[in-house]
Amino acid sequence: EAVRVDLAPEDLAVPEHRAIFEQLRDRHPASELPAHLAAIVAALGATGAGHGSEADPGRALEIAALRLREQNLRHRLAEARGRLARATGGDVGALDDEVTRIGEELEAVMMRRQGSTVLRADEMESE
Repeated sequence: EAVRVDLAPEDLAVPEHRAIFEQLRDRHPASELPAHLAAIVAALGATGAGHGSEADPGRALEIAALRLREQNLRHRLAEARGRLARATGGDVGALDDEVTRIGEELEAVMMRRQGSTVLRADEMESE
């Protein structure tokens, strides 16, 4: 699932989580993770949904990744808006473009997350 999810390593703030994601995204099996990372995966797995759960782990991962991406974009947008408010001269144009780009990216992620959530709700109703 790590291969197909729309997530970048820099979206993960915890260095160990980033390393785990990169290993899995590069198609290394979890059994090849270094011991300290394998322990983290085991601990995270213990808090996740059980194998008997009806939740689709791929869908849950996709929604979680989109929520994380949305959170990170909101943070970046707030920082860029702050820099724009303090900007003078030639910096204003570039910062305005950055704010616009991040805003558009945020809107796209929000639409994708909403679509994923609505699709999942529709699937649950039909079951």
